Amino acid sequence: MWITLSQTETRTFFDIIREIEGGSPRAVAVVAAAFVEEHLTKLIRWRLIKEKIKSDVDLQKQIFRPGGPLGDFGNKISLVS
Repeated sequence: MWITLSQTETRTFFDIIREIEGGSPRAVAVVAAAFVEEHLTKLIRWRLIKEKIKSDVDLQKQIFRPGGPLGDFGNKISLVS
């Protein structure tokens, strides 16, 4: 599967690369982890079928909310491992 980026995402990607190349080890770890988590979330959302439950609540919002089943980075990693 190929991931395509919009112009804004491409600029953001290169900003992140510059930050990683010139940052302290701590900054690199934080920025890289945030980048990976954001794109992992996008990939998981892309794979899910958006459904509405009877109470008209978006299932994806429930799953990805902070503290939700896939709200934490570690849970997302476990899902795709």
